[in-house]
Formats: sequence, structure tokens, C-alpha cells
Amino acid sequence: MRKPPAAQTRHISPAIIEFIARDAIKRAALAPTYADALDITGDALLAVARIVEREISHV
Repeated sequence: MRKPPAAQTRHISPAIIEFIARDAIKRAALAPTYADALDITGDALLAVARIVEREISHV
């Protein structure tokens, strides 16, 4: 039995994810409250998730 062709995936640039993470860490470190820091890191995680989700949906 033949195998189906492998799905082609688009390459997610690690640089954009690293930029989002570094920016979030810097902004969270300077946040006035821990709640603000959590909001910043949560927003960064959502941004990364959206990037990955968008890349997966193109497959």
C-alpha cells in the first residue's frame, strides 16, 4: 500500500517567536504589578499560538 505524500509545512521563523518572547520578558519585568506582567506574558503566548495556528492551517 502506498503512503500518502508527506504534508508540506511552512517554516515558522524562530526569530519572530524569540522576538515576541524577549519583548514580553522585558516588558513584564518592568510592569508595575504582577497582574500586568501576567497579562503581558499571556498576550505573548497568544501571539505565538496565533502564528503557529496560522502556519498549521496552511498545510
